[in-house]
Amino acid sequence: MFHPINRPLSFTVDPHSLNSIDIIATNLDFFWRAFTRDPDGALRFPNLKTLSFNYPDISRRGHEERNYEAPPSVLFPKLERLVIRGYDENIRDFKLFVCPSLTSIEICGRWATVLELCKQLTVPLDLLQLTIDPMSRARIVDCIEDMNTLFQSIRNIKVVDCLIDLDLQIDLSILYWPNLTHLVLRVDNNLANVLNVLPRIPDLVYLEIEFVSYDAVEIAETIDTLNHLKRTGFPPVESNVKSLHIVYFSDSHMEEFVHAAQNLRCSLPNLKAFNVCSKYQQHPALKFI
Repeated sequence: MFHPINRPLSFTVDPHSLNSIDIIATNLDFFWRAFTRDPDGALRFPNLKTLSFNYPDISRRGHEERNYEAPPSVLFPKLERLVIRGYDENIRDFKLFVCPSLTSIEICGRWATVLELCKQLTVPLDLLQLTIDPMSRARIVDCIEDMNTLFQSIRNIKVVDCLIDLDLQIDLSILYWPNLTHLVLRVDNNLANVLNVLPRIPDLVYLEIEFVSYDAVEIAETIDTLNHLKRTGFPPVESNVKSLHIVYFSDSHMEEFVHAAQNLRCSLPNLKAFNVCSKYQQHPALKFI
């Protein structure tokens, strides 16, 4: 495990014996200095299986030295799992990583960071787990091409905690996200809009919606729209979602919201598990299995 350091190193570490590295709040210049290189200048970690970068925002100041030459390549022949949390100022250097055995990547950061890192993926993955910074808001219309490319290239994707504007003005026919199996989605406007997107995410089986609005008008509009689904006999949508969980953030109108949210069940023909709960409750206010 490596912690922040901003003084010259008096030693280097032989990377050949390591099978796991956890780097905390330390930029890649330090990483390049810390390990003994091969005669050709490359860094080689022949036995490493797990590599984790953890860079909390609070740790970024004071560690900005960027004057050390990066190696021509960094070789991880046995690396299976890569974790990158908040490490976005050195995006350009991750393209040096050669990881032919990589099967799982977890990336936590802003949308721009995540999409830029994903562009550098050069191996087929079994699992990509993305945690999007809730403060990093994405409008689908702004990043739809990058997201389409990403979701069409990886077999199994889990996206955790992302805030997306579901803009109904866009042409949903250009949105297509296969391979996305798990999605935790934050919405702060009418959550019924999610139904319009689900047919374009054909492999989605688990959906969690965090309805984060505290605005009385938005909440009333959402409840009215959900009730409207039942009144108009809204037809079932093409969706494989089997598990739907809704978390309600407001502390008002909970009973009306729970009653209205039940109407979503009629729109999801393959649904097996459904619950609605308040952010302030340990147990679901409504649960069906």
